[in-house]
Amino acid sequence: METSVLTSKYQVVIPKNIRRKYNFKAGVRVVFQETKEGVIIKPLGKDHYTNQRGVLQKNKKDSVWDWKKEMREEEEKDIGRKLNLLSEPETPYRKTAKRI
Repeated sequence: METSVLTSKYQVVIPKNIRRKYNFKAGVRVVFQETKEGVIIKPLGKDHYTNQRGVLQKNKKDSVWDWKKEMREEEEKDIGRKLNLLSEPETPYRKTAKRI
């Protein structure tokens, strides 16, 4: 079993034997996988992103356009409310402070 120390910047040095055995190179992205026993650190392979293909919705574009349309409608309602506030007659200011 190899050990390492966590630095003040939360960095860990992977021991040389482990780096060689599992082909960790400088600049390689890693995945942290939580388990009941602790954390597993795995290097990301080149095929990681291709394996994730199809995870997102295919009609994502449609949902973005729907969201954009909803936002535009809400902005128009807000503008309408502001214009209504400006067109209402001004109420006189009343002093609410009591004299002592």
